[in-house]
Amino acid sequence: MRKIGNIDMVYEASGASQLSFEVIQRLGPNGIFVFTGVPGRKAPVAIDTDRIMRNLVLNNQVVFGSVNASRPAFQNAIRDLGTFKEQWPDAVSALITGRYPLSAYRDLLLGPAQGIKNVLAFG
Repeated sequence: MRKIGNIDMVYEASGASQLSFEVIQRLGPNGIFVFTGVPGRKAPVAIDTDRIMRNLVLNNQVVFGSVNASRPAFQNAIRDLGTFKEQWPDAVSALITGRYPLSAYRDLLLGPAQGIKNVLAFG
């Protein structure tokens, strides 16, 4: 296996827990690891929890998990947003405080915070 150095960000979507926890040990300072895969029920995996926890704390790392909602959940959210817009039309429009071209991504991510919700426009 060749050494690649520290990794800044991992977006895991495989559900391969043993591989994921091996990779998490290569996460660099200020690194982020996102779990989205769900492992099947298998035998327990031995991992060095002390090393992982030490690295997370001393290297200011973040590990979190996220799950996507189902199609009906998205459909309900769209319906609810429509209802909200009927009741408070100006409030929905005011949620997006800035629309920017894709080329502005760096300033939005690294510049001073501004507005409630900024979006990048494609096209």
